[in-house]
Amino acid sequence: METILPNLEELGRQLRMLDRHLINLLARRMDIARKVEEYKRVKNQLILRQDIEDARLSQYKEWAHESGLNPNFISAIMYQVIAESCRVQFDQHQRQTPLPITPVSDEEYNALLKRNLLRLTEKWAPRYDQDYATAYPATKMYFRFEGRLIEQEISHLIDKNIALDLGCATGRRTRKLSKSFSQVFGYDISPAMISEASEIIKQSDPDRYGTVSFVAIDLEYGIPRDKNEASFVVMSLGTGSDIKNIADVLKEVKRVLVPGGRFLMSFYNADALIYRWRFLPWPTPLAAEINMTKHCLDVHYRGEIYSVYARPYTVSEIHELLDKSGLTLTDIFTYPTISSILPQNIFENDNIRGPMSEIEENLSRLYGGAYIIAMGSKQ
Repeated sequence: METILPNLEELGRQLRMLDRHLINLLARRMDIARKVEEYKRVKNQLILRQDIEDARLSQYKEWAHESGLNPNFISAIMYQVIAESCRVQFDQHQRQTPLPITPVSDEEYNALLKRNLLRLTEKWAPRYDQDYATAYPATKMYFRFEGRLIEQEISHLIDKNIALDLGCATGRRTRKLSKSFSQVFGYDISPAMISEASEIIKQSDPDRYGTVSFVAIDLEYGIPRDKNEASFVVMSLGTGSDIKNIADVLKEVKRVLVPGGRFLMSFYNADALIYRWRFLPWPTPLAAEINMTKHCLDVHYRGEIYSVYARPYTVSEIHELLDKSGLTLTDIFTYPTISSILPQNIFENDNIRGPMSEIEENLSRLYGGAYIIAMGSKQ
């Protein structure tokens, strides 16, 4: 019988996928190691606990035997992994200032999260658009889906004078809105993001520079527009969850919208499939995810995790918030569901992305997606 040899090129591709996944898992493990160091620093515990590490190595050998692997081989690999985890913890311990041992008040904690946000955006602003264009495939899928819904909402408008982009970051969404409205205003709490947004529009589209304005402002203190002035208001990419006093901001949205004006708002979904797991052992294809333990948003940037304020909502809570604000909800989706829990390197396969987008759209009304998208109008 003739032996059919496997395709070596295909086997090489599979090995690369496996190796990439192993590296991503190791990166995830180092993230956890940094969190362990924070805990040990607060509790004044030793970084290296030999008895614990020895017990782990014994466990690894048992798992290796169960999986048909050489226990000594696995023990040697995991010894190096543990050693690197300890090195990462020692390095972080030396570089960072002491953590507070006594619990802080809610006000102090929220102020800390806001400072973290400003630190993050100052570092990220110059690369923000580039990073979103090349990384985090589930977030990219979401951005495209949200963009189609925004175009749908704009198509319902007769008055297309002024649009507001609340939480505009570097103005990716703002610039797209400028193609449909006479004037667009982008607001963000981060001066670094606003500066970057202004420079991008000035350099890339000088013809629209005069019709697009960016302003650094904390929206919790109000929207700086007149009553009945805006035709359309957008809060994209989970911005609704980033604002602590969202109820007052929604009332402000109602105030500035013209009668018949429309809105699209995005929130993090408390009932999302990704949060039912509590923890995924691999890096997710989302740029940010809710930390259900610390009740904040963990944003991944260049090997570091920044914790900033965010409150996830359920779909029923969004209904209630909008009802109390006086705004009329016309439709609601959640997105993405399955893509948010898959390992990031899965999306390197071009044959996956198209079918996955179709699956996600079919799931968008089952309310298990990472983001809630609420659309509606002012009557």
